[in-house]
Amino acid sequence: MQSSSPFFSIVIPVYNTEQYISRCLTSCIKQTFENIEIIVVDDCGRDNAIQIAQEYAQNDCRIQIIHNPKNLGLFFTRIAGERIAKGEYIICLDSDDFLSHSMCQTLYETIKGGGAIDILGFSSEITPQPTKGNCLITSPLGIYQQPKIIEEISFHWMIWNKTYHKSLISKVIDFLDTHFQSIPKINMAEDALKFFIICLFAKNYYGIENVLHYYYKNQSSITRDLNNLKRHKSAIQGFSQTILMLEKIKDIHPLAHNQAKILIQILSNHKRETQYSYWITRAKKQKNYIGNLLKAIKATKSPKKKIVAYRKILVYIMSLGLLKA
Repeated sequence: MQSSSPFFSIVIPVYNTEQYISRCLTSCIKQTFENIEIIVVDDCGRDNAIQIAQEYAQNDCRIQIIHNPKNLGLFFTRIAGERIAKGEYIICLDSDDFLSHSMCQTLYETIKGGGAIDILGFSSEITPQPTKGNCLITSPLGIYQQPKIIEEISFHWMIWNKTYHKSLISKVIDFLDTHFQSIPKINMAEDALKFFIICLFAKNYYGIENVLHYYYKNQSSITRDLNNLKRHKSAIQGFSQTILMLEKIKDIHPLAHNQAKILIQILSNHKRETQYSYWITRAKKQKNYIGNLLKAIKATKSPKKKIVAYRKILVYIMSLGLLKA
């Protein structure tokens, strides 16, 4: 007989993942530990992912679906699910990832055997497995308390290979509500920001080596993003926004100052790398644009068309690639 209050709340933000949502939800409903709730948060995607989730919800009362009023991004979509979570512990699961069927049972036994734990870390396996490098994403093993949590654990900022006590997440949400009442949409380094705040309020951390989560790495999506100038610009803006928030946090919380400065430096380096990638990608696109115009000049016999093409090249170069005449 299931308890009236779930022990775990699994929060799943959903946005355009119809290819993967079935695998994700199946891994949740097949947990050997059944005292869970599954909160699906619709972030207003354009595919059929939510319709698929609704079919699952009709057959399992542990699944509830809530809807964002508009697309809010991963950071706020997770928080929307966390606000209504009834579980003693919260698990964050991306909708293209999935869980070991024994995950909740393993976490439950660890928590009950070790007393009150604020953050419980575990290992995640990358799927499909990379041809080079490590296929595991591990959390630090053993017991940590402050100030070691903020000094060492905060840099292992993957949200999804840990479970969190609900009271800890509530403190984080209250902090954000108090100090960041009008946060614009965050689209870059949101895990680093959120986990840093989590570590500020955590009293203890415990890490185990068990592989309980599977992280899906979509190589085609990564390649597409690297060649998308709009995504590059969005990422640069996202890094800037997260850095601004960290600048404010380091002046608010007594534990935050030194480690926030280090994290800001790390994110600033990522921002510079993204800016470099942006200009390289843009230069390649410039080459294609100018190359096509030069081909058009060579192919045409019309003096007027040649002049128009030369003018387009001049405008493009003078505007540093911002304008296409």
